[in-house]
Amino acid sequence: MNTYISPPFGTYFQFKNSLPTLGSFTLSLRPGRLMQIIKTFRKTKGGWINNIGLRNSGVDSISYRPNVIYSLAGGIEEDDWEKIYEILYLKNWPNYNLELNFSCPNLDKIILPPLRKTLELFSSLSNSQISAKLSPNLKSAQMLTEMCLISKINLIHLSNTFPSPRGGISGRFLRQVNLPIIEHIAKTQPKTEIIAGGGIYSLNHAQNYLNSGAKHLSLATVFMNPVRGYNLYRKLNDNLSR
Repeated sequence: MNTYISPPFGTYFQFKNSLPTLGSFTLSLRPGRLMQIIKTFRKTKGGWINNIGLRNSGVDSISYRPNVIYSLAGGIEEDDWEKIYEILYLKNWPNYNLELNFSCPNLDKIILPPLRKTLELFSSLSNSQISAKLSPNLKSAQMLTEMCLISKINLIHLSNTFPSPRGGISGRFLRQVNLPIIEHIAKTQPKTEIIAGGGIYSLNHAQNYLNSGAKHLSLATVFMNPVRGYNLYRKLNDNLSR
């Protein structure tokens, strides 16, 4: 079992046996991250809500680091997935840890890419570990999981934030949404390795996800309290990463 630390917390919390995720990075610079955090990041019933909308420094700004995952997001500009791939291919990194984020709920307009072509393109990076981050929606998750397996990508992350009119909801609300989806995907697609995330604040929450069929765990909003987040990471590492 691996413990992943999802964006934006993976930028700030990196521990010896964890896999921090940075991003998500888009093709072009999308400024205004701090202002969007100040304006939209709020506590809500069942967790936290934000409307940050993939504010980042752009894929050209990233440089290779081992044991770090880079989350990538497309569908904002025409053919941006292909252009992101070309940039990474030219960087010629010795190996990649990439997460393809197909599920950000905080964009006004998304250009739907040819998903199978995109998946096959990135899966051709033979020295890479590729995963796909999916939305907390059973129909969408099932369709994308099947497409990932066809494209020889068997690692999926369930899930991104839950869409609402005010933004994406993270935290404990996601547990009730994600657990049945993970159980269904694990039973119907046994070749899939599932990274489970959403409202993991205790060993019991983590064990429930593992019992539902997940192989790995992802932490995020628990780091709103850094001490609580670090203590949970240590407990997971001591009790479950064996």
